[in-house]
Amino acid sequence: MTRAHWTLFALVVVVATALRLWGIGTWALNNDEIAEVRWSSGTFRELIGELKRDQVHPPLDYVVQHALGSLHAVEWARRLPAVICGVFTIVFLMFLGNFWHSPVAGIAAGALLAVWPSHVRYSQEVRPYAMGIFFLAGAFVALELYAMTRRRGWAMWWFALVFLSGATLYLAGLVAAIVPTLERVLAKDPDHIGAIHLYIHAVEASDRPQRAEPYADRMRGAVPGANGSLVVVKKTSKK
Repeated sequence: MTRAHWTLFALVVVVATALRLWGIGTWALNNDEIAEVRWSSGTFRELIGELKRDQVHPPLDYVVQHALGSLHAVEWARRLPAVICGVFTIVFLMFLGNFWHSPVAGIAAGALLAVWPSHVRYSQEVRPYAMGIFFLAGAFVALELYAMTRRRGWAMWWFALVFLSGATLYLAGLVAAIVPTLERVLAKDPDHIGAIHLYIHAVEASDRPQRAEPYADRMRGAVPGANGSLVVVKKTSKK
């Protein structure tokens, strides 16, 4: 990117931060925020007990709020994790736009998300959405960097960020968001062993696991000992 691109990049980040910090201490917690603060205000054991009884909400955002509560954070401070996650989601989006199209496309996408009212609002609330999307966007960036460099470290980052996203948001939609990116990587490089491995495990429990069969065959031919993944796909496809 040129110096002008980096200047615009920084400007988008500044605007996004300002919009998300604007007025976060001027309104009271809403019902959902109150519920999250209440659940996270007891002991750690009590928090885990509440989440077990609920059986819906993943725990990570509640653990963060529990830590803030132990520091006696005021209401606006409890919203800062969402602000930080919201801003860095925009940063990740700009990098993805640059990877997928051009610096201008990335900056334009980031600028749109920076001023999008719904994203601004979710980045100001004591709720898990901003954090979950932050981890998911980071997972996309790590996956793209792995596809470009084939360094195992980026694959590990991808795995960790997907796990953290699943520990923050409902896991049901996570695979659906990751699969298209893996398919795009494989469209460019059908013999990319790392992407093939991730794709097989991403779709093996879906309603169409047979999508991975051609790639499993490629993996069997390219990697000794890869029959385990192939067998999983073949057996699942026959159900």
